[in-house]
Amino acid sequence: MLSVLIVNWSGHYGGVEKHLLMLAGGLDPQKYRLVFASPDNGPFPAMLREAGYCWYNVPMRSGLDGASVRQLCRLIRAEGIDLLHAQQSRGLYLGGLAARLAGGKGVIQTEHNVSLDWHRRARIPLRVRWGSNLLRYFFVRFVARKIIALSSGVARFYTQVLRVEPRKITIIPHAHPVAAHPVRRDLDPRSPAIGTVANLTEQKGLPYLIEAAAIVRRTHPAVRFRIIGGGHLHDQLAAQIARLGLQGTVELAGFQPNATALMPALDIFVLPSLWEPFGLVLLEAMANGLPIVATDVDGVADVVVAGETGIVVPPANPQALAQGIVQLLKDPALCRRMGQRGWERCAQEFTVERMVARMATLYEEVAAGLGG
Repeated sequence: MLSVLIVNWSGHYGGVEKHLLMLAGGLDPQKYRLVFASPDNGPFPAMLREAGYCWYNVPMRSGLDGASVRQLCRLIRAEGIDLLHAQQSRGLYLGGLAARLAGGKGVIQTEHNVSLDWHRRARIPLRVRWGSNLLRYFFVRFVARKIIALSSGVARFYTQVLRVEPRKITIIPHAHPVAAHPVRRDLDPRSPAIGTVANLTEQKGLPYLIEAAAIVRRTHPAVRFRIIGGGHLHDQLAAQIARLGLQGTVELAGFQPNATALMPALDIFVLPSLWEPFGLVLLEAMANGLPIVATDVDGVADVVVAGETGIVVPPANPQALAQGIVQLLKDPALCRRMGQRGWERCAQEFTVERMVARMATLYEEVAAGLGG
């Protein structure tokens, strides 16, 4: 049996944690024993304990947190860990150091946040960006045996920016379960509902969606937009909605613990991100049979087939967003066809079984090379 320590620097619940729960639930417990380490700062640890997994509370503060490294090192030895699976760069820094100190255990990392468009567009001071990249390069080059990229956009960051050898990178996209039969949707032209599920952060490009809503309302006054999610831009977005007179058109619905359950009430799903390493929420929308309007960034092209499962537009362009939305509003048959094809693509290409099988193969490959 292979003992795997999964190191996640956050205890919150989002795309990373959804992914880990799907992975853990799909791996054969007769072949893999999973141990988790994360801070106790959100609902994720309770979910792990409820599901019966072994979990350790490790603070994982920013920087090279020596106390967390020592704690992880003791944990690796006590639990007889064979392989460490780090989530994101902080998990690699802390977990990778601990694995080396504990005797050179195998280390792999899944990259969830960093991508080529992130490198181009995120507002990070140049010295911080390149300092982080130098540290990231060192750990990828000398500590990690494999990097798991969620999309080709993530892989391109590692090969083009960090100059990592392509053979060290494996693309394993997110997955999402789908119902046994597709959901047949019919656009309601009397009061069409358009929505997104996103953290209220700069990454998600929500000011451009609000501008697009003002444009769409000129020709479709009954349209309603719903933005589901919380974040530090709430007040700024609320002020923008008031300034544009959209109080009855755009709703900031706040954080919802099960936002996926609200998707059936939507007619069209929009993702206006400025960078998006993958976009698990796109699979959630496709699993619900929703047509999509999304920006052409990073992993979106790996998920949404332009013209078939959705409409893809340039980022930071409210006019293009509005045109994509209006195109769907004017054509209910197109909405239904794209929703159906999106469901089919999700059911065929992004199954949990396929994701788990590819991850298990990688685990075995890395474990087999530990003696080399």
